[in-house]
Amino acid sequence: MSLTKEALLRGLCDEDLPCKLVCQNFWGSNTRLPEGTLERTVSLLEAMYSPNTEPHFLAYATNLLLEATSRSPDYQRPVFEHALTECTFQDYSVHSSWRQRHAAMTPLFAVTQVSQSQGEAESGDDQMDGMVRATQEGGQQFTATLETTGSSKAFNWLTLSSLDTYAESPSSVGGDSQLLFRIGSGGQGTSKTQSKGQGSSTSRGAFMGERKVMSFKTPKPRQDGATDGAPLAQSDVWRLKRRFLKDSDSQHTYYIKRNIRLRRLREEAVKEQRARRENQVTLYRKYRIGDFPDIQIKHQYLIAPLQALANRDNTIANLLFSSLFQAIFSEMDQVKTERQIEELTDQINKSIEAIFSQSVLYFPPFIGCILTILYELRSKLKVSASPVGLGAVVSNQQILGIMVLEEQLIQTDPRQASSSSKRPRQAREDVSLYTSLWIELSRLYKSVGEFDVLQGIFSEKLGTKEITRRAIEAEARGDYSVANKLYEEAISKQDWPDSDPQEAEVDFWDDSRMECLDYLTQWKELEATASKRIDDASEPNLERVWEDGFYQEHYLPYVMRSKLKLMLSGLDNADNNDHSSFLKFVDQALKDEQKKQHLQSRYCKELSQLFLWQGNYDTARHYTSVAFESFLQTWSSTTTLMEQSRQEHLHSLQGLVEQQEFLDFTASSARARNLSPSMLAKKWQGRSPHLLLDPVGIWDDIVTSRNLYLCRLAEKVIGDETGEVMDSQDSQLVGEAGEQQLAQMSVSLRLAMANSCRLQNNFSVTLKMLKNTKDTCKQLTDPGLLIEWVHLYAKTHQSKAKGLIQWTDEVFNNVCTTLEQLDKIKKNPVFSERPHLDLSQHVLTGYSLDLLVSGLLLQPNVGPGIRNKLAFYAELKNSNASTGEIAAGLVQKGFQTLKSVVAASDLMGQSFHGTNATVMTSDVAHLELAKFCDKYLHLKDDGGLYPDCDLTKFPVTAVVCLLSAMKGGVVEARQRFPRLLQIADAYPEVKDVFIKKAAEIPSWMFLLWISQMTALLDKPEAVVVAPVLLRIAAEYPQALIYPFRMSSEGYSFESGAQGKKNQEACQKLEELCNIPLVNKFISALEQFGQPDMIFKDWCGDVRKLLGTRKHSKAEIVEKFQEVVSQLFDLKSSASLDTLSTQTSFNSTASSVAMGDYRKGFAVALKDLFFKTFGQKGEKLFSMSSKDFSSAAAKITGSIENLQGQRGKFTPPTKIKDYCPWMADFNPSKSGDSLEIPGQYDGLDKPLPEYHVKISGFDERVLVMSSLRKPKRIMIRGNDEREYPYLVKSGEDLRLDQRIETLFFIMNSVMDADPACRQRRLHLKTYQVISMTPRVGLIEWMRNTQPLKEFLLGALTDDERRFIESDQAPVKQHMNWVRKIADKDNKRGWQGIYDKVYIKYSYTETVKEFRQKEGKIPWNLSRRAVQKLSSCPEAFYVLRSAMLRSHSVVCICQYLLGIGDRHLSNFMVNLKTGHMVGIDFGHAFGSATQFLPVPELMPFRLTRQMTNLNMPLQVKGQMESCMRHVLRALRADSDLLISTMDVFVKEPSLDWKNFAEKQMQEGKETDDAAEDEKWYPKQKIQFAQRKLQGDHPCYIMKDELELGHSKREAFRSFERVLMGDKRENVRTEMPAQGLTVEQQVAALIDHATDPNILGRTWGGWEPWV
Repeated sequence: MSLTKEALLRGLCDEDLPCKLVCQNFWGSNTRLPEGTLERTVSLLEAMYSPNTEPHFLAYATNLLLEATSRSPDYQRPVFEHALTECTFQDYSVHSSWRQRHAAMTPLFAVTQVSQSQGEAESGDDQMDGMVRATQEGGQQFTATLETTGSSKAFNWLTLSSLDTYAESPSSVGGDSQLLFRIGSGGQGTSKTQSKGQGSSTSRGAFMGERKVMSFKTPKPRQDGATDGAPLAQSDVWRLKRRFLKDSDSQHTYYIKRNIRLRRLREEAVKEQRARRENQVTLYRKYRIGDFPDIQIKHQYLIAPLQALANRDNTIANLLFSSLFQAIFSEMDQVKTERQIEELTDQINKSIEAIFSQSVLYFPPFIGCILTILYELRSKLKVSASPVGLGAVVSNQQILGIMVLEEQLIQTDPRQASSSSKRPRQAREDVSLYTSLWIELSRLYKSVGEFDVLQGIFSEKLGTKEITRRAIEAEARGDYSVANKLYEEAISKQDWPDSDPQEAEVDFWDDSRMECLDYLTQWKELEATASKRIDDASEPNLERVWEDGFYQEHYLPYVMRSKLKLMLSGLDNADNNDHSSFLKFVDQALKDEQKKQHLQSRYCKELSQLFLWQGNYDTARHYTSVAFESFLQTWSSTTTLMEQSRQEHLHSLQGLVEQQEFLDFTASSARARNLSPSMLAKKWQGRSPHLLLDPVGIWDDIVTSRNLYLCRLAEKVIGDETGEVMDSQDSQLVGEAGEQQLAQMSVSLRLAMANSCRLQNNFSVTLKMLKNTKDTCKQLTDPGLLIEWVHLYAKTHQSKAKGLIQWTDEVFNNVCTTLEQLDKIKKNPVFSERPHLDLSQHVLTGYSLDLLVSGLLLQPNVGPGIRNKLAFYAELKNSNASTGEIAAGLVQKGFQTLKSVVAASDLMGQSFHGTNATVMTSDVAHLELAKFCDKYLHLKDDGGLYPDCDLTKFPVTAVVCLLSAMKGGVVEARQRFPRLLQIADAYPEVKDVFIKKAAEIPSWMFLLWISQMTALLDKPEAVVVAPVLLRIAAEYPQALIYPFRMSSEGYSFESGAQGKKNQEACQKLEELCNIPLVNKFISALEQFGQPDMIFKDWCGDVRKLLGTRKHSKAEIVEKFQEVVSQLFDLKSSASLDTLSTQTSFNSTASSVAMGDYRKGFAVALKDLFFKTFGQKGEKLFSMSSKDFSSAAAKITGSIENLQGQRGKFTPPTKIKDYCPWMADFNPSKSGDSLEIPGQYDGLDKPLPEYHVKISGFDERVLVMSSLRKPKRIMIRGNDEREYPYLVKSGEDLRLDQRIETLFFIMNSVMDADPACRQRRLHLKTYQVISMTPRVGLIEWMRNTQPLKEFLLGALTDDERRFIESDQAPVKQHMNWVRKIADKDNKRGWQGIYDKVYIKYSYTETVKEFRQKEGKIPWNLSRRAVQKLSSCPEAFYVLRSAMLRSHSVVCICQYLLGIGDRHLSNFMVNLKTGHMVGIDFGHAFGSATQFLPVPELMPFRLTRQMTNLNMPLQVKGQMESCMRHVLRALRADSDLLISTMDVFVKEPSLDWKNFAEKQMQEGKETDDAAEDEKWYPKQKIQFAQRKLQGDHPCYIMKDELELGHSKREAFRSFERVLMGDKRENVRTEMPAQGLTVEQQVAALIDHATDPNILGRTWGGWEPWV
């Protein structure tokens, strides 16, 4: 019975359509499958699945489900009963000719002449009334036939037609195939592609030839000796023979041409047949056209085409079946009782588990469909974790498996279940089941390389052992040797102090240990371990692997891989019996059909290599082609969202390609293609895996395979030596020279692999490979390989020592060993021939010396043996030298080593320059020396260097070398340029050489730091930057004009000679940058400012001015004229010289006319303004600050009254109402061009002639709802594109601009860090163009949405109404804080929140806060991301992007002290899910120091963000990404601090105001009287403390004290900030010297503290 069922199921997949239809009709009968849709669905899963038909299950399952709809009366009924309106429709004829499948189809509602002409031109078979095209591959096209009865008719419900299954010679393409067959078999038929004349002539020719041959046949003699027919004379016979022989040549030529013509016709016919078969269409529906769209579409027209697509495309079948199953399952409660539902659900769960257990192929679309169903119906369907994990890994659907298991964990964990008030309370699951879910989830994450999540899983208390977490951490950092030891220790341990580990955890140890052995390339150990797990006998019997599916999935892959590696590498030659048993095992498995199917589906590549090793190239070629087919099938079934899986597939492609190339070469036709063995070897040499992206397993595959191929190529050359003349290059592979060349190729490849392992921190494999290749490198004739070996040895130990916090004697010895090895080869003559090796030699030596100094600074008390070694390398003769003297000697030795090679490269000129990133160049050597000098200059400034060190030459050397590296195009040198400005300020002796060297560098290389340089033009450093800026102004004036205008308004020149020179330089720059059109553009942007806010800002400035003791009438008049020109002077703006060319920045001619909006304001308030303050501001002279406030209040009241009137002073949405000049802008009238701002990024040489110019402005303006009402305008470029920008008036955007610059530098640091680059940790930046202290432009980010709108958009209508009701969390919070306030409170919100901190206890605050959190759906963020997601994989990708980007934003913004992080200050990219921070008005701790309700959170990490990462919450991706980012930025902190120097040189207006406030509090620094830059220096010191690892709470405590120490609630602020010892882990950490892990843990604990969040300002909405 089972065989019959299996045969009938296979019939559903048969390529023969009649057979398939018969089987479909058989199964579709109600006697085989239940008639009810629900029951039929359950039966399909339970009874219709077979491992052999798994690839076709989705197609025939949807077919059998939808087939039942064809028997419904609704099948032929339209979806909509009535049309849109009364309209006459006519049938539309779709041209279904396969020859016109690429013809454009016009919209059905547009009848054009083209469509009509096409309709008239097409006729006959090319017009088929009205059906949708569907390509057929070998299928039959049916037409409606008379309904017949009898078993010989197979009914096709898709076309509602029958097919006679017993008809003779059915053809898949009409009658052509039979005709084509006759042509191919001798020409006894005519083809439709031939003309009739050709067909007849061919036929006649054939018969004539036959008659001629017959006429010359000798008649058959009779028995009586007579012959049939009239006797012929002998002469006649010879005459005919001569005639026949005479025509033989022409006949031969005729038949040759005839056969050639027939062959060509056959080829064309076959080609046409194939094209017809592939492109033939079947029409499944009709169209109608009319004046309106036709909505009366039959259900048939939707169902039949969908099923036809599902029959041909697995992706469509996947989507269709999962959608049908979900829809049917969701309606189950309407037709079944609760008990029946439970029974059916249990039946479905068992069926799915059975499918996972029976599957052999694990066909990706099918397994993906099942996992999608489990995910979408996660609340009802539950399957054991183990089969889900196994199926997901084998089918390469890990993401879907992860999503399924995570949802099970969310519903299983009682902590997660209780977080939602609407979800039913679930009983506590068994602890072992809960732990097994986590372990299976960890397997899936490990399979996709997500070690960050893995660490998060095992850092929690899941019932797993501590040793598991330690091993995972070792794996994550690439230390597989330590991880292997830990796993081995865990497996061998018998007595556990608490309880024995669970079986799932032991299996995890076992798998992880074998994976570590794989990464360590320890094939013997791996083979022994895997074989022993299968059979622990002394001689393991591999046949036992087929007894248990667990063995096949967990151990067989490692057995196959390890044994094959041992065979290919020749490591098992000593044990021939071992690999013969393996070969026997494979041979026996290939004889069994089921075992063979398993091997072929999983190990095609291994089988092909095995047969290649045996020399069976034909079989190897077969399995290689099967492996390619498997790769293509897996690739096509892997969605683009599964990026990690696709990368893993691509990793294996290079090995397959090279194997195919070798096998192709072994074919006989290889020589005909002129491909010699040496050419093939050279081709491979130029193609290597990626050093960082390709793991060690891929490298080892390539290395092992190439060594085998090269040996076989050499054997082939030797074998061909006697048969033909060898190529001169091939001869190099023979003899001793050939052995040397092959050995060099092998060693070079192994050294490249060792270098890759070093870069991936797999130092164990690197050192093992260096040990194995050391002797070979010494024996080879190429001495360059030995040098490369020594250099790689030095780099390996340097990489191990770099970043260590504690130095041991072993570390000192390892670094000293690098110096010994480098010293042995320093006189090698190869250095003179290969300059890049000499550069590397000196740079590595200098770096080793530098590391020893770093070790001494960390561990000054070293043993006598180490001290003697260090003194030797410091070239000190005194054996009793102090640590300081040794350090000074090492510094000088390192400096001289680097200095000597740099000087030599300068003498050699360009011979040392290069573009290869892997080769040391002179420019890179200059950068290394500059970084060396700069490091010790920093240490000297910070007091962290021994006083014995002489750094006299270091400043000049740093400047010269860094500028030389910039000249050479080194990007990192360009990024470090701000440090040179600091050095020029601290060491005046470098200025001359600075000016000289900077003149040699192209000016565009300084564009990135224009703002930093323009800020120095009124300072002593102006002498070094002025020449550079003058060059920029001459070459790129529009790059300089905006930053120069911004800085020029704050210049204050000294009175001396230098100040005069600086002033003259600024005047020259102003002349060069005076572009009237740009000035008018800036003036036009100023018109978008709100008049009421401009007046309010002016009142604040005047009030401050009048409040000072010393103020002059000139200052008051200047302020008065400023506001008059902006708001009330209608005359000066009415008559403008548009084409004026000689105007200053602030001249009247540079202004533009006011728009109607501002004119209306001026007309309404002009009289009152001048009446209050005088026509020229004379009344201000006699006013006090208090009098002015009273007078200004009257005008402010009038403004508010006017705004209260309907429509008065409402910001318009037309650009002409703000600025007529922009509305009428036409560049052709002015004769000049205006570039769109922001095109000079300093990354590449600009080409202004190709920059986008402004061609106009869109008339529409979008007004934002914030306080200052910023406006979005749309600039039209001459490239036919639109560029949106946000115009911000009344704000100094320098802070935002500089922070974006710091973000850019942070991105460069993260890009250079391997861990950050691997995870693509990056900040999304945007352009900020600060034009004046009053106006600027911000790039408008498309496809983004504020985080608040993003989250609220996921609320249901009921939830939204609740959020807006009186019970909303924000209103509850306001009531809660007001409840405790004093009745006579006179300090507003400040006094209210003081009481909140003073009176509310920890328990009260947390309880209240949890209540407010509970009013927001716990999964709101998950729902918001799911709305963006089209599938579970999309949700995973978007979620990961959001979590990672938010982690990066949190750390970067914390380091810069950016506060006020409410929901509207984050933007979400709706396409990628990335988080973007905006609005940096509060930075460098000002939100903590100056806000009335101080912010005590380091960044925003509230419940919705942590719940997005359920079930891990903050663990896993978020915590690990924060660590990686912080570690990278702390390692390169000097670069960030140098970039921050511009804040000191040119503080923004906000910083000046903050400094005044702090001075009023009496909290200025001790040197504030002597140093006016004390405030920005103090802020940068806070940032430096963060980068040094100080405790975040102690830093914030100091910031809090600067602004709030005099408030009564200060001690309460401090108490809440520092945390509760019983609840917060941050209280256990020291104030300084935190590791990265400790610092991140303290930050997370700080940011998620409910005692802080519960007392936060309500507008921050911490409960969301």
